[in-house]
Amino acid sequence: MSVLSPHSPPRHARWWQRPGVVIALLVVLPPVGIVLAWLSDWPRRKKTIAIVLSALWLALFVATPSKAEHEDKGKAAAPKPAGRASASPAPSPTPSETPSPTPPPTPTPTADPQMPDVVTMPYGKASEALKKLVDGGTEAYSAYTDVELVNDHDDWTVCFQSPSAGTPLAPAHAAPKIHVAPPGTPCPKSKNTELHPKPTTEPGPDPDRKPGTGGASGGSAGGGGVGVVHPGAFCSPQGATGVTTKGTPMTCAPSTGGRNRWRSA
Repeated sequence: MSVLSPHSPPRHARWWQRPGVVIALLVVLPPVGIVLAWLSDWPRRKKTIAIVLSALWLALFVATPSKAEHEDKGKAAAPKPAGRASASPAPSPTPSETPSPTPPPTPTPTADPQMPDVVTMPYGKASEALKKLVDGGTEAYSAYTDVELVNDHDDWTVCFQSPSAGTPLAPAHAAPKIHVAPPGTPCPKSKNTELHPKPTTEPGPDPDRKPGTGGASGGSAGGGGVGVVHPGAFCSPQGATGVTTKGTPMTCAPSTGGRNRWRSA
Protein backbone atom coordinates (compact mmCIF):
# COMPACT_ATOMS: atom_id res chain seq x y z
CA MET A 1 0.00 0.00 0.00
CA SER A 2 1.58 3.24 -1.17
CA VAL A 3 1.43 6.45 0.84
CA LEU A 4 0.73 9.67 -1.06
CA SER A 5 2.90 12.69 -0.35
CA PRO A 6 0.96 15.61 1.11
CA HIS A 7 2.30 17.82 -1.72
CA SER A 8 1.65 15.47 -4.65
CA PRO A 9 -1.61 15.79 -6.59
CA PRO A 10 -4.19 13.06 -5.99
CA ARG A 11 -4.46 10.31 -8.52
CA HIS A 12 -8.01 11.38 -9.45
CA ALA A 13 -6.93 15.05 -10.10
CA ARG A 14 -8.65 16.54 -13.09
CA TRP A 15 -6.80 18.00 -16.06
CA TRP A 16 -7.09 21.62 -14.89
CA GLN A 17 -5.55 20.64 -11.52
CA ARG A 18 -2.39 19.23 -13.02
CA PRO A 19 0.81 21.31 -12.40
CA GLY A 20 1.70 21.53 -16.10
CA VAL A 21 -1.72 22.95 -17.02
CA VAL A 22 -1.62 25.45 -14.14
CA ILE A 23 1.87 26.71 -15.14
CA ALA A 24 0.80 27.09 -18.78
CA LEU A 25 -2.28 29.12 -17.77
CA LEU A 26 -0.14 31.32 -15.49
CA VAL A 27 1.78 32.36 -18.62
CA VAL A 28 -0.95 32.38 -21.26
CA LEU A 29 -3.99 33.44 -19.17
CA PRO A 30 -2.63 34.90 -15.92
CA PRO A 31 -6.07 35.56 -14.27
CA VAL A 32 -7.19 31.94 -14.73
CA GLY A 33 -3.76 30.60 -13.83
CA ILE A 34 -3.65 32.65 -10.60
CA VAL A 35 -7.00 31.26 -9.47
CA LEU A 36 -6.04 27.66 -10.26
CA ALA A 37 -2.65 28.08 -8.53
CA TRP A 38 -4.35 29.40 -5.41
CA LEU A 39 -6.79 26.46 -5.32
CA SER A 40 -4.08 23.87 -5.96
CA ASP A 41 -2.38 21.70 -3.36
CA TRP A 42 1.00 23.41 -3.88
CA PRO A 43 2.93 24.65 -0.82
CA ARG A 44 2.14 28.20 0.22
CA ARG A 45 5.63 29.45 -0.74
CA LYS A 46 5.35 27.93 -4.20
CA LYS A 47 1.85 29.39 -4.68
CA THR A 48 3.04 32.86 -3.66
CA ILE A 49 5.98 32.86 -6.04
CA ALA A 50 3.88 31.59 -8.98
CA ILE A 51 1.07 34.14 -8.38
CA VAL A 52 3.51 37.09 -8.02
CA LEU A 53 5.40 36.20 -11.20
CA SER A 54 2.17 35.75 -13.17
CA ALA A 55 0.82 39.07 -11.88
CA LEU A 56 4.02 40.88 -12.91
CA TRP A 57 3.84 39.28 -16.34
CA LEU A 58 0.20 40.44 -16.71
CA ALA A 59 1.07 43.99 -15.61
CA LEU A 60 3.95 44.18 -18.06
CA PHE A 61 1.72 42.95 -20.87
CA VAL A 62 -1.02 45.48 -20.08
CA ALA A 63 1.40 48.40 -19.67
CA THR A 64 3.12 47.81 -23.03
CA PRO A 65 1.21 49.61 -25.82
CA SER A 66 0.37 47.59 -28.87
CA LYS A 67 1.60 48.25 -32.37
CA ALA A 68 -1.88 49.38 -33.48
CA GLU A 69 -1.93 52.08 -30.80
CA HIS A 70 1.44 53.36 -32.02
CA GLU A 71 0.13 53.58 -35.57
CA ASP A 72 -3.05 55.39 -34.44
CA LYS A 73 -1.04 57.94 -32.50
CA GLY A 74 1.23 58.53 -35.48
CA LYS A 75 -1.71 59.09 -37.82
CA ALA A 76 -3.29 61.55 -35.38
CA ALA A 77 -0.08 63.55 -35.05
CA ALA A 78 0.56 63.76 -38.81
CA PRO A 79 -0.80 67.02 -40.39
CA LYS A 80 -3.51 66.63 -42.98
CA PRO A 81 -2.59 67.67 -46.55
CA ALA A 82 -4.03 70.99 -47.76
CA GLY A 83 -5.19 69.63 -51.05
CA ARG A 84 -5.58 66.33 -52.78
CA ALA A 85 -2.21 65.34 -54.09
CA SER A 86 -1.97 63.31 -57.21
CA ALA A 87 -0.46 59.90 -56.73
CA SER A 88 2.97 59.75 -58.26
CA PRO A 89 3.87 56.57 -60.14
CA ALA A 90 6.13 54.21 -58.29
CA PRO A 91 9.69 54.25 -59.63
CA SER A 92 10.54 51.29 -61.78
CA PRO A 93 13.34 49.15 -60.43
CA THR A 94 16.72 49.79 -62.03
CA PRO A 95 18.11 46.62 -63.57
CA SER A 96 21.40 45.66 -62.01
CA GLU A 97 24.40 45.45 -64.27
CA THR A 98 25.74 42.00 -64.93
CA PRO A 99 29.42 41.98 -63.99
CA SER A 100 31.64 41.17 -66.92
CA PRO A 101 34.05 38.27 -66.42
CA THR A 102 37.55 39.35 -65.48
CA PRO A 103 40.09 38.18 -68.07
CA PRO A 104 42.82 35.94 -66.68
CA PRO A 105 46.16 37.68 -66.09
CA THR A 106 48.72 37.39 -68.83
CA PRO A 107 51.57 35.14 -67.65
CA THR A 108 54.88 36.92 -67.32
CA PRO A 109 57.61 35.24 -69.37
CA THR A 110 60.24 33.74 -67.10
CA ALA A 111 63.90 34.58 -67.66
CA ASP A 112 66.38 31.94 -68.76
CA PRO A 113 68.01 30.06 -65.87
CA GLN A 114 71.56 30.92 -64.94
CA MET A 115 74.53 28.59 -64.83
CA PRO A 116 75.20 27.58 -61.21
CA ASP A 117 78.64 27.24 -59.66
CA VAL A 118 79.38 23.51 -59.68
CA VAL A 119 83.19 23.64 -59.28
CA THR A 120 84.49 21.30 -56.51
CA MET A 121 81.19 19.37 -56.61
CA PRO A 122 81.05 15.65 -57.56
CA TYR A 123 80.10 15.28 -61.20
CA GLY A 124 76.99 13.22 -60.39
CA LYS A 125 75.60 15.93 -58.12
CA ALA A 126 76.49 18.69 -60.59
CA SER A 127 74.86 16.78 -63.46
CA GLU A 128 71.61 16.36 -61.49
CA ALA A 129 71.54 20.09 -60.72
CA LEU A 130 72.03 21.00 -64.39
CA LYS A 131 69.38 18.55 -65.66
CA LYS A 132 66.75 20.67 -63.89
CA LEU A 133 67.85 23.77 -65.83
CA VAL A 134 68.71 22.60 -69.36
CA ASP A 135 67.42 20.05 -71.85
CA GLY A 136 70.70 19.36 -73.64
CA GLY A 137 72.46 17.55 -70.80
CA THR A 138 76.13 18.03 -69.98
CA GLU A 139 79.41 17.13 -71.66
CA ALA A 140 82.13 15.69 -69.41
CA TYR A 141 85.88 15.82 -70.16
CA SER A 142 88.96 14.84 -68.24
CA ALA A 143 90.80 17.81 -66.79
CA TYR A 144 94.11 16.07 -67.62
CA THR A 145 95.14 15.20 -71.16
CA ASP A 146 96.93 12.02 -70.07
CA VAL A 147 94.04 10.70 -67.91
CA GLU A 148 91.20 8.90 -69.69
CA LEU A 149 87.64 9.61 -68.55
CA VAL A 150 86.01 6.39 -67.36
CA ASN A 151 82.35 5.59 -68.04
CA ASP A 152 81.32 5.82 -64.38
CA HIS A 153 82.71 9.21 -63.35
CA ASP A 154 79.94 10.45 -61.03
CA ASP A 155 82.41 10.64 -58.13
CA TRP A 156 84.99 12.66 -60.08
CA THR A 157 85.50 16.24 -58.92
CA VAL A 158 84.48 19.17 -61.12
CA CYS A 159 87.52 21.35 -61.83
CA PHE A 160 86.30 23.64 -64.62
CA GLN A 161 82.91 24.56 -66.03
CA SER A 162 81.78 26.29 -69.19
CA PRO A 163 79.92 28.62 -69.25
CA SER A 164 80.91 30.31 -66.01
CA ALA A 165 78.57 30.71 -63.05
CA GLY A 166 75.84 33.32 -63.54
CA THR A 167 75.70 32.99 -67.35
CA PRO A 168 72.12 32.68 -68.71
CA LEU A 169 71.30 29.26 -70.15
CA ALA A 170 68.98 28.47 -73.03
CA PRO A 171 67.19 25.33 -71.80
CA ALA A 172 66.54 23.88 -75.25
CA HIS A 173 70.09 24.19 -76.59
CA ALA A 174 72.53 24.56 -73.72
CA ALA A 175 75.00 21.77 -73.06
CA PRO A 176 77.44 22.89 -70.34
CA LYS A 177 80.96 21.47 -70.58
CA ILE A 178 82.41 20.04 -67.37
CA HIS A 179 86.09 19.10 -66.86
CA VAL A 180 86.63 16.65 -64.00
CA ALA A 181 89.51 15.02 -62.16
CA PRO A 182 89.65 11.53 -60.60
CA PRO A 183 88.87 11.17 -56.88
CA GLY A 184 91.84 12.07 -54.70
CA THR A 185 93.56 13.91 -57.56
CA PRO A 186 93.93 17.68 -57.24
CA CYS A 187 92.58 19.85 -60.01
CA PRO A 188 95.13 21.37 -62.40
CA LYS A 189 95.66 25.10 -62.63
CA SER A 190 94.39 25.06 -66.21
CA LYS A 191 92.72 22.70 -68.65
CA ASN A 192 94.65 20.47 -71.08
CA THR A 193 97.38 19.78 -68.51
CA GLU A 194 99.26 16.51 -68.07
CA LEU A 195 99.07 14.84 -64.70
CA HIS A 196 102.37 13.00 -65.26
CA PRO A 197 104.42 14.99 -67.76
CA LYS A 198 107.28 13.11 -69.32
CA PRO A 199 110.78 14.48 -68.71
CA THR A 200 112.20 16.33 -71.69
CA THR A 201 115.76 15.69 -72.91
CA GLU A 202 117.68 17.67 -75.40
CA PRO A 203 118.43 15.57 -78.52
CA GLY A 204 122.13 14.67 -78.84
CA PRO A 205 124.17 14.87 -82.00
CA ASP A 206 123.24 12.36 -84.69
CA PRO A 207 126.33 10.33 -85.59
CA ASP A 208 124.85 9.48 -89.01
CA ARG A 209 124.07 13.09 -89.78
CA LYS A 210 126.29 14.54 -92.41
CA PRO A 211 127.48 18.04 -92.01
CA GLY A 212 125.36 20.57 -93.84
CA THR A 213 122.14 18.52 -93.84
CA GLY A 214 119.08 19.79 -92.01
CA GLY A 215 116.75 17.87 -89.72
CA ALA A 216 113.54 19.07 -91.33
CA SER A 217 113.81 16.68 -94.25
CA GLY A 218 113.88 13.73 -91.90
CA GLY A 219 110.67 14.88 -90.20
CA SER A 220 108.87 15.33 -93.48
CA ALA A 221 110.01 11.96 -94.72
CA GLY A 222 107.93 10.30 -92.02
CA GLY A 223 104.75 11.38 -93.79
CA GLY A 224 102.78 12.36 -90.63
CA GLY A 225 104.83 14.97 -88.78
CA VAL A 226 103.22 18.42 -88.38
CA GLY A 227 105.82 20.11 -86.18
CA VAL A 228 105.07 21.73 -82.82
CA VAL A 229 101.64 20.96 -81.34
CA HIS A 230 99.74 21.75 -78.09
CA PRO A 231 98.61 18.89 -75.80
CA GLY A 232 94.83 18.43 -75.70
CA ALA A 233 94.12 20.56 -78.77
CA PHE A 234 91.93 19.22 -81.59
CA CYS A 235 93.85 17.62 -84.45
CA SER A 236 93.53 15.76 -87.73
CA PRO A 237 94.06 13.37 -89.32
CA GLN A 238 94.07 10.53 -86.83
CA GLY A 239 97.56 9.07 -86.47
CA ALA A 240 99.41 12.30 -87.18
CA THR A 241 102.47 12.98 -84.99
CA GLY A 242 104.10 16.05 -83.58
CA VAL A 243 106.10 17.37 -80.66
CA THR A 244 105.48 19.94 -77.95
CA THR A 245 107.62 23.00 -77.39
CA LYS A 246 109.49 20.92 -74.82
CA GLY A 247 110.13 18.13 -77.32
CA THR A 248 107.52 15.63 -76.00
CA PRO A 249 106.25 13.36 -78.83
CA MET A 250 102.49 13.65 -79.41
CA THR A 251 100.00 11.58 -81.40
CA CYS A 252 96.60 12.58 -82.84
CA ALA A 253 94.18 10.10 -81.24
CA PRO A 254 90.40 9.96 -80.50
CA SER A 255 89.20 11.43 -77.18
CA THR A 256 86.15 10.71 -75.03
CA GLY A 257 84.01 13.26 -76.89
CA GLY A 258 84.62 11.48 -80.21
CA ARG A 259 86.98 14.11 -81.66
CA ASN A 260 90.72 13.72 -82.18
CA ARG A 261 93.06 15.46 -79.74
CA TRP A 262 96.80 15.64 -79.32
CA ARG A 263 97.94 13.10 -76.71
CA SER A 264 101.33 11.94 -75.57
CA ALA A 265 102.69 9.15 -77.71
